[in-house]
Amino acid sequence: MSATREQADDTGASAIAEAAAGWLARCDRGLTAAEEEAFLRWQGADPRHAAEFARIEGAWRACDQARGDPELLAMVAELDRTSRTLSQRSRARLGWRTLWAAAAALTIGAGVVWTRWPGDAAVDEAPTYELVASAASRHVFDDGSVAMAREDSELRAEFTATERRVVLVRGEAHFTVVKDSARPFVVSAGNASVRAVGTAFNVRFDPKRVEVLVTAGTVQVADIREKAVARPPLVTAGQRVVIEQVSAAVRAPVAVSAAASTEIEETLGWQSARLVFSRTPLSEAVAAFNRHSPSGPRLVIGDRSLRARRLGGSFRASNIEGFVRLLEQSADVRVERRGNQIVLWPAR
Repeated sequence: MSATREQADDTGASAIAEAAAGWLARCDRGLTAAEEEAFLRWQGADPRHAAEFARIEGAWRACDQARGDPELLAMVAELDRTSRTLSQRSRARLGWRTLWAAAAALTIGAGVVWTRWPGDAAVDEAPTYELVASAASRHVFDDGSVAMAREDSELRAEFTATERRVVLVRGEAHFTVVKDSARPFVVSAGNASVRAVGTAFNVRFDPKRVEVLVTAGTVQVADIREKAVARPPLVTAGQRVVIEQVSAAVRAPVAVSAAASTEIEETLGWQSARLVFSRTPLSEAVAAFNRHSPSGPRLVIGDRSLRARRLGGSFRASNIEGFVRLLEQSADVRVERRGNQIVLWPAR
């Protein structure tokens, strides 16, 4: 294959990867009727389109199901290893755009980091980063309890003299409940009913399941279709329950499971502002984290050779530890902890 033909193929693959990543993002938030038609046309225009979309959608779904650092980091490491097998010339041609598009499906719920390839020096785009504000809306109820609702979620309060009930019509919300033993606080979502007095918990409701994650205190979670259970299970801080939204004939019993701290962090990540980096020097990224996470550990660059290293990805502004872990995995960075400081050094 000639160099010109090889370059054209690489350019075409890059464009398909970028388009597929864009369609994945739109599918995630929901397609309009017009977009649905356009998406079908795009898939049918070239067999490579559907294949590339299926590839990155599979990676994204795997990340969404795993939610734990080990799996996410393994995917990052695998993409990093694969990209490192490219020839130096191919790295220069593909640069950030192809890697960023390939990584777009992995940035849901966790940051992803890649260092700039040496051959990418020809790209003249200015390094940037952006602080994206949280999309959560705050609802304060008459009793002082608070719900942080994810964008496009819908809540309906139905308070009486004997009960404080909130219906989660759709979406996701985190509730911080003011204690009132005379009036229990009940959240209804699909077939799930969550009963609390004074506690905090997260409820995610979609057509397939309702997930309840308790972050403080204890709640009682019931499947309203189950009439034979005299006392629904108690769920305490650090535990979760998933109730499938299926017919009674195939319904599984309510089961309580433990949630790792990383899972809890990822589940609640939508409430936080995010830092989005695009070819951003590590020095700027460090300054951004230190500026927007004043209560967290302080990042320090211990070797000047790291300052100009460029990276990209999306991170919760408060998740310094997650950012550091990914730097260690995918950017050849060594970490030294000194009290409240995290010092970054070249791994070699």
